[in-house]
Amino acid sequence: MRERLVAIANVALEAIAQDNRTDGWSAERGSALRAGLMRVAALAQAAGGSVTPERRPSETCTVIWRGQEIAVTAGFRPGTGAVIDVTARGWRAGADLQCLADDACGVISAALQRGVSVAELRRLAGSAPVLCGGAELDEPVSVIGAILRGLEQLERGS
Repeated sequence: MRERLVAIANVALEAIAQDNRTDGWSAERGSALRAGLMRVAALAQAAGGSVTPERRPSETCTVIWRGQEIAVTAGFRPGTGAVIDVTARGWRAGADLQCLADDACGVISAALQRGVSVAELRRLAGSAPVLCGGAELDEPVSVIGAILRGLEQLERGS
């Protein structure tokens, strides 16, 4: 597995180096980068990963966590409608919570692409009971749980 990951990194570096040797933007430059990225995708698939389509439908919803609005965007596999990736934005770039959200989204996306359901991931995330208007609700205890709650909403279409 390590050798395949090294090969993936080398192909990506080769494509970037090829790209940097070309002066200005040209069809040749774009083709070299695209070819390198396609080889990376093929190697990733051979290593057991799932390659996401270049263009795919996506939807965004807003969730509130600890008073902070978080825009959660889900990408869906064309044809099946399965959620295959997620991003979340709610803080300044570089802020600790934004970095944590970015890392969490990468891990969540990798799990989704390997067949783990949003519901299963949500069950693994911590929650705490909160009283709201006389009703007890389970609220996420971390930003990861909030992102997964947003994914559940998008998956249900609500």
